[in-house]
Amino acid sequence: MPVEGIHRPAWAEVSRAAIVANASAIKAVIGATSLCAVVKADGYGHGATLAAAAALDGGADTLGVADRVHFVGRLSRQQVARFTARATLFVVPSRLEPFGIVIL
Repeated sequence: MPVEGIHRPAWAEVSRAAIVANASAIKAVIGATSLCAVVKADGYGHGATLAAAAALDGGADTLGVADRVHFVGRLSRQQVARFTARATLFVVPSRLEPFGIVIL
């Protein structure tokens, strides 16, 4: 949460080597359990292909569906009807559950 009057610049550097190392470290902990890496659209500035390959090189067993998921935000009733008619899967956050559990 930002504090008024305080500016703390931040820098995060994500390298291909770090992605490989992180995937490898996770695999070392989870053993035979499958690791699915979900790479966001631009792969942290490296491009999705490079980041995905790095995760696989580090031991990820599969890749997720980040390139197929679209967060559209709040929609009107008409927009919801259009989206649900075209969607393979439509996920709606519950209005009743405060912990982000969704209705499938």
